[in-house]
This record gives sequence, structure tokens and C-alpha cells, in this order.
Amino acid sequence: MNSKGYLYAAEMLDLLVTVVNKEKWNDVLIPELGSLGRLFAHMIRVRDVYRKSLITGRVILPGTPVPKGIDLVDELIRSRNELAEAIVKTQVERVYWSDDYFVPPSELVSMAIQHEAIHQGQWYVALKQLAIPIPEQWKSDWHLF
Repeated sequence: MNSKGYLYAAEMLDLLVTVVNKEKWNDVLIPELGSLGRLFAHMIRVRDVYRKSLITGRVILPGTPVPKGIDLVDELIRSRNELAEAIVKTQVERVYWSDDYFVPPSELVSMAIQHEAIHQGQWYVALKQLAIPIPEQWKSDWHLF
């Protein structure tokens, strides 16, 4: 399987680290979304769940909490790259969400891409409401201004 589509979606979301100063990542910008730091920790956790699912063939939620004090940028990169590697190397034919519900690995990858895109859309709206500039690549690739 190819990981290029996933990497594109994940890299686009990870550009959020460039638009708000790191010192403000724990500030709640929009109550419904929480803080950027919380989003980054959530993305790391979910990416790790998807990665392990592609290795073991079983989704185990809620995943491992992200420890406080870690470098979120480094962990975003690590989690993104490790999931991309798992996509390419997966050997499982099915990924079980429960004993009687499963999806093929390709569908799980589609879900991972969708998850990245949903959060990108949420934060696009939030940043626009707060008059915070959006990542330049969002403008050039998606014509979002």
C-alpha cells in the first residue's frame, strides 16, 4: 500500500505548529476545540492507534495517553512517519474494531486521512474566526484564504 495520500493529509495538519506561538499552545482559542496542544496530543495518540492497528489487526481504543512535557513537534513527526511506515508495511488482511466488525487496511488508511482532514477543517474555521493567519500551504493547495 502507498502512504503518500496519508502523508500529505498529516503534513498539512502538522503545519498548524507554524501559525501559533508555542507558548500559546495550551491556551483555549475556541472552547469547542480546546487548545492546539490538546489537538497535537490527540493526533499523536490517534496516529499511534492506527499504526498499531495496521500491525496487530486490532483497533485498541483509547490508545496510550501522551505524556506531559514531551516535545509535541517531534512526536507529531514521529507518529506521522511511523504510521506512514506501517501503511506501507502492513501484512494484515483485516483490522478488527470488535469481534464482529472489521475493515480492510485500505479503509483504515482512508479513515486516518479523513481524521486528519476533519481536524484541519475545524482549525481552519477557528483560525479564521480569530483572525490568525493560516498555513501558507493551505492557501496555495486548497485556495483557502
